[in-house]
Amino acid sequence: MVEAALTAFHITNEEKYQKVAYTAFEWFLGKNTQNVRVYDPTIGACYDGVNPQGLNLNQGAEATISYLLARLELETLSQ
Repeated sequence: MVEAALTAFHITNEEKYQKVAYTAFEWFLGKNTQNVRVYDPTIGACYDGVNPQGLNLNQGAEATISYLLARLELETLSQ
């Protein structure tokens, strides 16, 4: 979602897409249906997601890679 929104921003230069990218990224930081952090800064990894019971405690590489790619995309905006 972050990458798609930023691609739309780069093509159209419409700030609404930049806002969408930040909103999507905030999912990792707790703005999700369960209000739980998916990214764990103490270990630098992500949980696999959320479910109706709360946080999915599995920490697969795919989730962490997704977080890192999304973060990198957002960091390139400030350059």
